[in-house]
Amino acid sequence: MGQIQYAASGGIVFNQGKVLLLRQRHAHKSTKDLHPGSIEIREEVRLPKGHIEAEEKRAQTAMREVGEETGYHDLRIVADLGELTHSFNRHDGEVTRNESYFLMVLNDPTPQQRDPYEAELFDVVWVPIDQAEAIITFDVEREFLRRAIQVWQQMGHNPGEVS
Repeated sequence: MGQIQYAASGGIVFNQGKVLLLRQRHAHKSTKDLHPGSIEIREEVRLPKGHIEAEEKRAQTAMREVGEETGYHDLRIVADLGELTHSFNRHDGEVTRNESYFLMVLNDPTPQQRDPYEAELFDVVWVPIDQAEAIITFDVEREFLRRAIQVWQQMGHNPGEVS
């Protein structure tokens, strides 16, 4: 186990009073004493994001990752929500990740066919903006959602408003 460091970028997509989220199910070995070695399913609800590739800008990564993970490719970035660096433990070591997000809206609400691998991993869900913070799994992503709502309001919109 060692130190892992990388940068990731993603998008917070608002459309018709809802935010685009991913529901992911993980199977992993249980650490519970009752059933050692058993498999547990842990559900995560998160924002679309991914690794920044070499020669790629943060905004390019965000657009690419949202498209790959959700099937929504016709997007427009309306604001840069900044960056946060955080650390967490994973099975292969301690991870330090610099995350950045962009507030986006759909130009076309019609999803395209998703990458089969991504479709297997994630369910795409639209959740009312005012309910999303309560179900997003990770603190750092909840912080970016709060930033997105604040920016959206500063642009003269209400969170439940049609974009």
